[in-house]
Amino acid sequence: MRKKFLMFTAFILAFASFSVFVKAQDVNATSDRNITICHRGDNTKQPYGPKSSSVDRDSIVKDSGHSEHTGKLASSEAVAEAIKHDGKKWGDIIPPFQYVDSSHHKQDFPGLNYNTIGQAMLANNCQYVLTTPSPVTFTDPTCDVNGTYTIPVTTGIDYKIDGNVIASGTYNNIANGGSVTVIAVAKTGYTINSSATASWSHSFTAPDEDICHPDVTVVPEAVSFVDPTCETDGTYTIPSTVGVKYYIDDSEVLAGEYSIDEDTTLTINAVAEDGYVIDGATTKEWSHSFEIPTIDECVQGVASVTPAPVVFTAPTCDTLGYYTITGTTGVEYYVDGQVVAAGKHTVANGKTVVVTAVADTELGYETKEGATNQWSYTFTAKTDCVLGASTDEPSVLPETSGDSTAVGLTLLTVISGFVVSLGAIARRIFARQI
Repeated sequence: MRKKFLMFTAFILAFASFSVFVKAQDVNATSDRNITICHRGDNTKQPYGPKSSSVDRDSIVKDSGHSEHTGKLASSEAVAEAIKHDGKKWGDIIPPFQYVDSSHHKQDFPGLNYNTIGQAMLANNCQYVLTTPSPVTFTDPTCDVNGTYTIPVTTGIDYKIDGNVIASGTYNNIANGGSVTVIAVAKTGYTINSSATASWSHSFTAPDEDICHPDVTVVPEAVSFVDPTCETDGTYTIPSTVGVKYYIDDSEVLAGEYSIDEDTTLTINAVAEDGYVIDGATTKEWSHSFEIPTIDECVQGVASVTPAPVVFTAPTCDTLGYYTITGTTGVEYYVDGQVVAAGKHTVANGKTVVVTAVADTELGYETKEGATNQWSYTFTAKTDCVLGASTDEPSVLPETSGDSTAVGLTLLTVISGFVVSLGAIARRIFARQI
């Protein structure tokens, strides 16, 4: 009896355990049985319909179930159009999951088209993943630096210039006056929101040259004038001013002092050089009339002058003779009708020179009464040079047309020379006799 009781108890326990096991298996097989998927359709704008689908796991793994809806992921309208153009169908989007097959064995379903884009579309109610590109920003150039454009970072977006993908960052490689166009392109699996801006263009215009390099304001130094006097010419002085040129009519006049010896009127203008501007409040034109004083204004009565005498130097055995004129204020010296400057003038042997002094009456001078105003001298070669004798002392022979003493001295000089010559000959004959 005890044995039968124990057997009955064991049976009851075994049956209870089996019931719990079966119930547990049934729970695993039925809990969360529905799976949210994207079931393919035929519309390229909504390739997976207007929304996601919740289906039983068995409808996925059974024969001819969703697991057999293979094909490329319709990640964008362009991709869907291409798949459809090829006469194919795109595949469902199904996440991986576990299930218990009909033999009560646990199985793993790996998923279908459940990559990053597929997950994003599934999370987006099976619609294309829309993205809105962040805007490209631009900074205009300044006087010192080029303009810039900045490429942002946006998930699912490539930014391109001339078809080339440009990494995010700030660039300043556009020269002033240039332009750039940046286009946002959706990466695979993304679609740009139809209302979003996807292209930006900008022209980089440099600031005006006058703003960046304004003209330097200058104040021209004034031109100065000095009127002529009875003794000196008039002058005008052009100063040196950085950024300024001075002109008379259309000719540039360099800095310096210039003389004026006639009656005239000058107008001088200051003109700014490139990069400079003359202060609007300053003078930039000067005019002046030069008037030479008249003789009547300069001469206070008539001045009597005594011409300095002309000094004649006789020729020697070695050198030609010459005459020397010492300048006298208000007097000009003439030889053969030509004015002769003060100084030493050499004369050929045998020539007679007549020098005449003339007072400059236009300047108010006259020769003093009784003063000598003419000198004459004949330059005669020495006659005692045959034997090689010479004298080192020149004869200074002043001569006037009305001075008999000067004539006598000249004759005495000639006689003295002749006597000296005779003495030299006598000594030579006497020496031979000895």
